[in-house]
Amino acid sequence: MVTRLSDAIVPEVFSAYMLKETMQKAPIFESGAIRMDPDFVSKLAGGGSTFQVPHWNDLDDTESDVANDDPDDHATPGKITSGKTRAIRQFRTRGWSSARLVAELAGSDPQMAIASRVGAYWARQFNRIVVSTLTGVFNDNIANDGGDMVLDLTGEAGEAAKMSADAILEGKQTMGDESGALKLLIIHSRIYTNLQKQNLIEFIPNSRGEVNIPTYLGYQVLQTDTVPVSVDEERAMSRIRLTCLVRAFWDGVRARQLSLSR
Repeated sequence: MVTRLSDAIVPEVFSAYMLKETMQKAPIFESGAIRMDPDFVSKLAGGGSTFQVPHWNDLDDTESDVANDDPDDHATPGKITSGKTRAIRQFRTRGWSSARLVAELAGSDPQMAIASRVGAYWARQFNRIVVSTLTGVFNDNIANDGGDMVLDLTGEAGEAAKMSADAILEGKQTMGDESGALKLLIIHSRIYTNLQKQNLIEFIPNSRGEVNIPTYLGYQVLQTDTVPVSVDEERAMSRIRLTCLVRAFWDGVRARQLSLSR
């Protein structure tokens, strides 16, 4: 008779624990497009779930008076108006735990692995929060302001529904002569790849020549798959929302959205 594997006990051999990191990225948070604002920091130091930011409005464009020497012709003084913006505080929390016995028996401390990845976790969370917040702003604009911040091309056919220079330029035109404030283009990786195939992505080195920054039509490009995608089953295509985003101002974020087809 021959001794077979079934007759023996084959020991399992385990190597040391390694850390399997997620492939998800947080390009918006890491790009520097979001910055700390001392005014907001001071407001967040107080209590409450919301806070109000009062502001003076600019002077209106009422036609100026024509000067003359008539002592009975008195100019009527105008006035300045004010307003306020309400900001909502984001409360986010997350915790992790492990039993001490786990580290003893596993031969590797899970708390050390947790500690090494907390920063990356919150970077991904903040990335999602930014995308969700902008999506809410655009949806509110569609519902209450006629969608004047959104250029939706998904109803078009063929090439007219896809990413193009014309689409980006028409999208930025929704800001009129303020369109020069737009600096950043946030797109899905599928759209980014389509532009690469057409050799439309240009790379510009940073000031130190260490990193090549991708640009399109002069806008810095960030690709992230956290950009919302909805499936149109009738037309068998995916709708990808693109966002042209500019820096944050004290009175909010100036942005424009384009909805395109893959």
